Amino acid sequence: MFNGSMMGLIHEEINIGSLRAAFTPTWLQAMVGRRNLQKEFSVKMSLCLSVLFSVFFHSTMASAQNVCDIRNDPHSFTCQKEAFIGRLFPLENLDWQNVMQDEWFASTYAVVNGNAGHGFVMDINPIRPTLPGRGVLNDHGQGQFSVVGSMWMTGNTVTFDNWQGARISSLPGSVVLLDKKTLQFDMSDRFRVIHRFQCRDFLRNKNHHLNCTWHTLNQNRVWDLRGFFGFVTRRVWDDFVRR
Repeated sequence: MFNGSMMGLIHEEINIGSLRAAFTPTWLQAMVGRRNLQKEFSVKMSLCLSVLFSVFFHSTMASAQNVCDIRNDPHSFTCQKEAFIGRLFPLENLDWQNVMQDEWFASTYAVVNGNAGHGFVMDINPIRPTLPGRGVLNDHGQGQFSVVGSMWMTGNTVTFDNWQGARISSLPGSVVLLDKKTLQFDMSDRFRVIHRFQCRDFLRNKNHHLNCTWHTLNQNRVWDLRGFFGFVTRRVWDDFVRR
């Protein structure tokens, strides 16, 4: 409980505060009020600018990750995606009966986070990292690798010589032209996983390049994008290796 002297002090402080307010000029009170408002506004603006900077920084970083740096990382996932939709090179009309009927070598591979994953790895030239080394490799685990090698297009059939250690071919009737620029075919591996490829053709250095999306069918019957494979004809690959 408060005693009498303490209550007196409280009343005295209240009275003093009231007197100060009563004898403070109106213009001075207004000035103090404006300064307080300015301080409050300054704090709010600082917080707002901090939030805007944070959003801008993160959006810029995200955008940078989605930009194709074709000079330094031409075989990245983003560059392969850009090439597939025709933003890097004009897409050719697919000539299935002539140009496509050939032996195509798996030269490049890209997944979302690099050039390795989902059982494959792209071998990089140790001297010139922007160029492929031995092409695309099957990753068998425990440091064991083998070259994927050739994809054959003959008649109405597509065949991989060495897909994760086995020879696989397109499913009957699955090789179709979706439009003038897109070839699609499905394959089933030894584990009964269904793979779908959609390929488009573009010219670079006067040579045909096939850029193919690779999907697998999941348990919910939905196609999951795994990555991109790049192919050149065996002749072009052999000429590249000899240089």
